[in-house]
This record gives sequence, structure tokens and C-alpha cells, in this order.
Amino acid sequence: MDRYIPVITKQYSCKVNIEDIVYIQQQQRKLAIVTDDETFVYYEKMDNVVELLDGRFFRSMKKLVINLEKILMVKEQKVQFQNGTDIYLGRENYIKTKQRYAAYLKKLM
Repeated sequence: MDRYIPVITKQYSCKVNIEDIVYIQQQQRKLAIVTDDETFVYYEKMDNVVELLDGRFFRSMKKLVINLEKILMVKEQKVQFQNGTDIYLGRENYIKTKQRYAAYLKKLM
């Protein structure tokens, strides 16, 4: 069974497959769900979306959730994703994210 996040706006309604999500970022009152192919921006609370996600997602900041499966490298306060996108983190959030990603990689072994 595919799990998805429903995205409903005035222009369109669609399902975003959880496996396709690279990261989710809150921008004021809107959420941006970024996939390899598209970015979906709509009004929603981050807490409502986090409930729909599974263990491969990590909330590195209050307004940012990342998919650990889509990370290429965590280095020098930067998270580098497989699709070429980079996100820079503050020191505390970088350390938390790096530790969580290392633990995730160890589980895969």
C-alpha cells in the first residue's frame, strides 16, 4: 500500500507519495513539499504532515523535515541530497542531524 500526503489547493488536488519526498519546509503559513521532480506549496500545519510520515524522516528543525534515504552527505553544516539540493543548518541542528543520519546508516548495515 502506497502512503501519501494529500495536497489540496485552489488550483489542484493531488497525492504526493511519501517515498518521493526529499524534504518538507515550512515557509510562513505554507508548506513546501520538495520531491525530485516538483515542489508542492500549500497551506498546512507541519504537525499534521509529520503524523503521516514514517521512521526514515527526521525533523531537524521546527520548520524542516528531511528524508534520510535521500541524503547523499552531511558535511560542514550542510545536508546534501541526491537530487543536488543543499540545505545549510545552524550548528546545533547540524550536530543533531549528523548524529541521526549516522545512526540511520548503521541500522542499514
